[in-house]
Amino acid sequence: MLQTKTKRDKTMSTLRFSDGETFDTSVELQLTHRSDGWYVIGEGYLIPVQSLDEGREVVKEMKEERKNKK
Repeated sequence: MLQTKTKRDKTMSTLRFSDGETFDTSVELQLTHRSDGWYVIGEGYLIPVQSLDEGREVVKEMKEERKNKK
């Protein structure tokens, strides 16, 4: 699980990789499919997952955790 932060603890919104892939992590939690697989992105996170089903479960768990913290 990768969460990007600056020195001032502000969430960065865009990650660019040397293979040309770019991810905007400022969006609401969601799944995206890229040439190398599935990712959960959003709210500052970029999380590689093995499948669409695993990604759906990760999003569900993250939303439940956030809900329970309120």
